Amino acid sequence: MKQKKYILLSLLFLITTGCSVEYNIEIDQDTIKELVQFTENINDNNSGISSTEELTYRSFIDTLYTIPKAVYIDANVNPYDEMQMVDGVEYYDKKMIASETEYGLIGTYNHSIERYAKAKTINQCYKNVSVLQNGDTLTLSTSRNNFCFEQYTNLDEISIRVKIDEELYSVSSHNADYVEKNEYRWDINKDNYNDKSVVIELQKRRSSKKAQNAMAILIGFIVVIIIGLLFIFSIARGKNRRKNEI
Repeated sequence: MKQKKYILLSLLFLITTGCSVEYNIEIDQDTIKELVQFTENINDNNSGISSTEELTYRSFIDTLYTIPKAVYIDANVNPYDEMQMVDGVEYYDKKMIASETEYGLIGTYNHSIERYAKAKTINQCYKNVSVLQNGDTLTLSTSRNNFCFEQYTNLDEISIRVKIDEELYSVSSHNADYVEKNEYRWDINKDNYNDKSVVIELQKRRSSKKAQNAMAILIGFIVVIIIGLLFIFSIARGKNRRKNEI
């Protein structure tokens, strides 16, 4: 079964068409939603490759789709049989991308904040991944070198995007390349991968709009009940007065 791993790695290094990776996470109150997508743009890359090279890339994607991918680096999987799914082990959900312009794969999983630092995908590219919670502060950081570019020589670029819920968090510091509304983006390529850490520090908002809206609804509900009770009480009191007058 070890031979299967070597064949898979060989397929990876045979890819000469180049590919790009989009790595997206969305940070919520208790979860980090992860989506990783890697694709080959057929229109951009077809001009300089042979049909054999294109078939190699597609075979590689198809193989990755077939093999179960454990979510965490500490998963208790069978190292000698990658096809065997183990009870109690969490696996990525995967979906193929197959269109006239793109061919690739998407993997998704929703992590608890506490477990995200052990996610296998991000740990394949960075030696150290840290998620620290200290009171109302949440800090996500990686080491400097993205060594996926050293392992996969035909990887062109990785785009890392971190999206936050602005009603729950504010960003106190970051080293992103671009910011658009509540999305922070790091662009990593062959020129900068050896000094491209990802660092973002969030502060939990003391009172979010969601919490404020929920409180307003609750207060309004209580006020309606009180008014209703007062109305019923006034009617009952009026009836008692009329009885006494009679």
